[in-house]
Amino acid sequence: MECTGVADVFTITVDPIPTVVATADQALCANTSTTAVTFTGNNAGTTYNWGNDDITTGLAVSGSGDIASFTATNATGSAIVSTVTVTPTLNGCVGVADVFTITVDPIPTVDATSNQTLCANVLTSAVTFTGNNAGTTYNWVNDDITTGLAVSGSGDIASFTATNATSSPIVSTVTVTPTLNGCTGVADVFTITVDPIPTVVATADQALCANTSTTAVTFTGNNAGTTYNWGNDDITTGLAVSGSGDIASFTATNATGSAIVSTVTVTPTLNGCVGVADVFTITVDPIPTLDATADQALCANVLTSAVTFTGNNAGTAYSWVNDDITTGLAVSGSGDIASFTATNATGSPIVSTVTVTPTLNGCVRCCGCFHNHS
Repeated sequence: MECTGVADVFTITVDPIPTVVATADQALCANTSTTAVTFTGNNAGTTYNWGNDDITTGLAVSGSGDIASFTATNATGSAIVSTVTVTPTLNGCVGVADVFTITVDPIPTVDATSNQTLCANVLTSAVTFTGNNAGTTYNWVNDDITTGLAVSGSGDIASFTATNATSSPIVSTVTVTPTLNGCTGVADVFTITVDPIPTVVATADQALCANTSTTAVTFTGNNAGTTYNWGNDDITTGLAVSGSGDIASFTATNATGSAIVSTVTVTPTLNGCVGVADVFTITVDPIPTLDATADQALCANVLTSAVTFTGNNAGTAYSWVNDDITTGLAVSGSGDIASFTATNATGSPIVSTVTVTPTLNGCVRCCGCFHNHS
């Protein structure tokens, strides 16, 4: 007889190896929010534990469960990468880990660019953009192309000839934006101011006699605020050697026997910009002289002495008038008086008073007189 005891029952439970669905890598700019990470797999109840090898991106060193969105950080000049390893665990069973990355690109910078102020027709200083991030692209725009700079560009700005066709300063406001791996940094703004080249309207020459007043000179041009500096190469006319601004009327002088000329050069200046100089002259003719002529006293029917007029100024014209033609002398004439036969048909002496006036280049000295008695 076979005897059978009470049976024993036991189980063998086999838990599955949990899985985790691969997580997409992320690449983003500093100071922006990451995409939240939700871990999934084929096994309900799986726990997802993760670790991060670089906390400088803003992600904690480790955690369990999903990763909420966070603001990515990067305080360096280059991209930084958090390599995240997530491990699925279920009932003590550990699945194959998934590895993904969160790459945080830095926000590129651009160093401040100095403003420029210069004159039209002068070369600007070349602009080289720099910042803290290698590989940065610098895109710029310009709000006023009349200075000679293009409306936009990428990279450094080469030296160019500044232009200004107006009578006032013009300003290009340039905005340069740094970009790196799709990340845009804070723009820098600088200006290029181009001052116009000032002008001076041509001044008329003057020609006048010594001891008369010149015409006042008022300088004008196309640019408000222009300073007019002038120099004079001959002060014997009565004008100072130099000055700034208009030239007031003055009494012209000439102590010589010939015309003298002040050549005046006036230069317009505005904001340090120098325009084309204007040159004009002030010519001062001398007052001609007349040497005294001796009176003559002679008998009727006798030849007078010829009269030759002289003075200190070559080219002087001598005109004369006679107040009594009964002596035989004409009523007037020009130049020397030739010898003539004196006449007197009366019973008493008669006198011709001759007034002679020297004239040179329109300059007249007060007359001289002499007498002819017959």
